[in-house]
Amino acid sequence: MRPARLTPAVHRLVALDQHHRPPIGRLSEAQVRTLTQVAIRPAAFEQRVSAPLAIRALARGAGAARAVPILARLLGARAAAPPTRIAAARELALIGTAEAERALLRRTRVEDPHVRRAVLRALGSIGGPAALRALTRMREPADPAARRRLLFARALIAHRHGLEGASLPPVEGEPRRPEQIGDRTTLTAVLESVAATAKDRERLRGSTFGIRLAPRAIRLLCGRAERTVFFNRELDPSRMAVRLRKRPWVLGLIVSWTSERRLAGVKHIILTTPEDDGVRVDIVRRDGRRTYTGRATVDGGTLQFTITDTERPATAPTYVTGHLTARGIVLDRVAVSGRRIGVRPTVALLPPTRSRALVPDSVGKGDYPWR
Repeated sequence: MRPARLTPAVHRLVALDQHHRPPIGRLSEAQVRTLTQVAIRPAAFEQRVSAPLAIRALARGAGAARAVPILARLLGARAAAPPTRIAAARELALIGTAEAERALLRRTRVEDPHVRRAVLRALGSIGGPAALRALTRMREPADPAARRRLLFARALIAHRHGLEGASLPPVEGEPRRPEQIGDRTTLTAVLESVAATAKDRERLRGSTFGIRLAPRAIRLLCGRAERTVFFNRELDPSRMAVRLRKRPWVLGLIVSWTSERRLAGVKHIILTTPEDDGVRVDIVRRDGRRTYTGRATVDGGTLQFTITDTERPATAPTYVTGHLTARGIVLDRVAVSGRRIGVRPTVALLPPTRSRALVPDSVGKGDYPWR
């Protein structure tokens, strides 16, 4: 059978050798049908095409009502390559409707471990109380990475909606003293203006984990690395000290930047949990692994905090104390190592497929800089 050929407009959206892709506009019915076929059988076409890129185009150009059933079918297709199914889960999370949530909930028990982790991550990003109840009933997977994702998904939903009983179990920070940390680097925190924050927000790609972002962000400079902290809009600094003690919260997001600050993606999520006479603070990677932990207390209306690194592979020894005011974060004592201790864990790669990669290089350097 002769391979099918794409129209130029569709080819520009899904070709692997395309370096500059046009914006995804409203797709016609014919384009939706073609892109669905690309997602299902990329090898059936004459050109070298990407199933994940086809899914991305469908999710953003077909409209939620049309796209969700297609993505749900692809997510559940056992014959589809894992990168295709993972892309479907990711785009369902970005659509974020009730129908998208239900489609993800139907696939929490898929056999492929990579796809299962993607489903759990997506549900953590958009799930509501009903999703939390379903995930609470779910048996913990044998796969450690999937188990960590399940625990983190439950915690994200609970913190987003202020629900008790699903926080991450406490972990101890490393008992370091500042004077024990050698090879130190600098750490500064600067409150950005509303205009600068708005520009940074426009460059942020991917999920905001169900929170609305505050109008002003904090710019963190640690040595040569730059991060931006976007806070939860519901936690205005003037009321944060009181509100943090009332319920669990997703306090904010820490994002990393591509070169020249073109695009940003979420690197860590900040969770807070009321605890005794204070608040536990956990800084968690998107895969559910905690990198930093600490504690915050209220003293005369001022929120004071201490953050340290956790015991993990390739940790950067850290000890930071400070306090939060309406004018931003004041760092009182900083000891951050410029070197990591230990060995980074080996990354498990997906099996090779005809679609070549979860996200082709031409997209990875643009739309998804945090991978």
